[in-house]
Amino acid sequence: MNRVKLPSLVPLIIGSIPFIFIYATVCFLSFEAMGDTIYLFLIHGIFTVYLGGLSFGNYIMLPN
Repeated sequence: MNRVKLPSLVPLIIGSIPFIFIYATVCFLSFEAMGDTIYLFLIHGIFTVYLGGLSFGNYIMLPN
């Protein structure tokens, strides 16, 4: 774990942009059908956006 360099904030934000748009679109299109499960979907979306942005930001820094 000490050898892994995490990306800074800028690549993390840039890497999160596609995931934010996908989750926002799906949430907007299915907001009424989800009902009470929207909160679970949003929590899942936050973790997915963070982890996807982290991995995509890491790929932006080191594409090998």
